[in-house]
Amino acid sequence: MKKRNGKIDLMKFVFSVIVVFYHFACATKYTYPLFVKGYLAVEFFFIVTGYLFASSVSKLTYSRDTIAKDSINFMKKKIIPIIPYHIFTCLGAFIVFICMHYWDGELITKKILHSIPDLLFVQMTGLHDSTLLTYEWYISAMLLVMTLLTPIAIRYRKVFFTYVTPVLAVFLFGYMYRTLRNLNTITYWNGFFYSGMLRAFLGIFIGIVCYRLNETGFLKKCSRPLLLIVEFCCYFVTLIYANGSIWSVSDFAMVMLFTVAITISFSENAYLSFMDNPVISFLGKLSLPIYLTQMYMIPIFANIPWPFDYNTHVLLYVCSEIAASLICLLIIEGIKKLVSVLKNKPKKTASA
Repeated sequence: MKKRNGKIDLMKFVFSVIVVFYHFACATKYTYPLFVKGYLAVEFFFIVTGYLFASSVSKLTYSRDTIAKDSINFMKKKIIPIIPYHIFTCLGAFIVFICMHYWDGELITKKILHSIPDLLFVQMTGLHDSTLLTYEWYISAMLLVMTLLTPIAIRYRKVFFTYVTPVLAVFLFGYMYRTLRNLNTITYWNGFFYSGMLRAFLGIFIGIVCYRLNETGFLKKCSRPLLLIVEFCCYFVTLIYANGSIWSVSDFAMVMLFTVAITISFSENAYLSFMDNPVISFLGKLSLPIYLTQMYMIPIFANIPWPFDYNTHVLLYVCSEIAASLICLLIIEGIKKLVSVLKNKPKKTASA
């Protein structure tokens, strides 16, 4: 079985860059910026997470005696790969914040204390405040939802994937449409969860439904050219919408298009072998650093008065963001390899 999916890797890179454009637009006051609805890219990541979550859980075997241990080990495998990038981001954001506030001890101490939930990935439980790591809400919500769902999915996998998840997805979709109206919300508190948590639940539920659809082999009966055309059109429309070019359509309609596109992207019947190559795989790996390095790149480019027009400013920012992400990725991967070499280095035995 393929470890990576070329089409998903490519779209992860594309949508991570769109998020960068969106956050830049929010942090600056330019008129008519690009990707003013780029927040919808997060729904793509939630749905993909749900699909991969279902795929991973399906490989586990339920045992009453070890379900707690299996759930913990499952989540450790999800969290540990993120931690090096998380630490790198924390350090970068902390250094930039100190430099931009002229070593104000009281303000720095307050900011660090408010950021403790972010450091532990629990800010979306309700502890979200004025923090250094605002954009990590997505990772917090994703990990919290998977933590809640993992033991249930392991214990009741078939009924949970086939019956419970689709029903919950439909009801949550309707509830969010009626109460939120759009998905450009993170910290609206409904009495139980932040709206960002609801977005994570909905996306992951939908991703599980996508997995279940492919597991049934439904798309194998469909025309391959037709699937590829539908997939391309769905992604194309969501990209146009994210740029703010289609105003009369609901955000939730785009979630439906994501559902169709992602289901097809993971389908064997729509597999494109040329998409599975080292370049696209690398771009997929780069998507996480791109998302995280915003934490210390946006304060530099949005708060300092640069003598540029919007086009020059945003182009400089996006290029610098990708460059910083490359540096982050190369440093962390280099450290990982060094640690691996040191761990596997044979120990010298004392001579007799």
